[in-house]
Amino acid sequence: MAAKILPVVKLATKVTIAGGALYVACDSGLLGSSEQGSKALEKAKAAIPPAIDEWMKYFGVEAQLPTLPKIEFSPVQAWNLECGGQFQVFQRLRQKQVNTQIRDCNT
Repeated sequence: MAAKILPVVKLATKVTIAGGALYVACDSGLLGSSEQGSKALEKAKAAIPPAIDEWMKYFGVEAQLPTLPKIEFSPVQAWNLECGGQFQVFQRLRQKQVNTQIRDCNT
């Protein structure tokens, strides 16, 4: 009996964890616009160091953590940069195709 229930319990646990993660991501704005994502990233960067300090005090660990590096990341700029790069690739491929067709016509 327990052998038949165990896979169902495992699946229910995995679905619950995945659903909770999806809910938190949607609620915090990670799946929204890029502005919402940037705000969520700033909130996370502000909330993580105090949380780590709190847990270290709770467990009695006295360790000096290195300071977090300053990360200048804008999702909007990264997205635009990537899209621009793809357009350049397609433009170059199109130009090569045109050049090849011209050479074929001349021969």
